[in-house]
Formats: sequence, C-alpha cells, structure tokens
Amino acid sequence: MTVAVISDVHGNTWALDAVLADARSRGADRFLDCGDTLDGPLDAAGAADRLMELGALAVRGNHDRLMLE
Repeated sequence: MTVAVISDVHGNTWALDAVLADARSRGADRFLDCGDTLDGPLDAAGAADRLMELGALAVRGNHDRLMLE
C-alpha cells in the first residue's frame, strides 16, 4: 500500500487533479487529506467530489473548522 498525503487544496480542483495524477503515477493507492479542502474561490464542490470518489480519509483543517462553526 502506498499512501499519498495531500492538504490545503482550498477548492482548486485543477491543482488537485495534477497532484492526484502525479501520486497515482508514483503508485499511490490510498489518500489522506489533511484538511483545508473546500475553503477557496475556484471549485470547492469539484474538489469535494474528487476526494469523495477516492474514498480519501480526511482530517478537518482549521479552515474547514471555521466553515463549520
């Protein structure tokens, strides 16, 4: 098992796609999202969809916490 650790996506689906492609090319088959995923102006819903499709384990970041509070 190879785990890719990602964080601070901030709704940037295009950058997330590039990172995921690179991680897969290096053999990643599991993903850990360390948070701050959705807070951003670009495509928060798209970023959320990508990570849910992956079944990534997610940890809530400080921006995620602020959005929920």
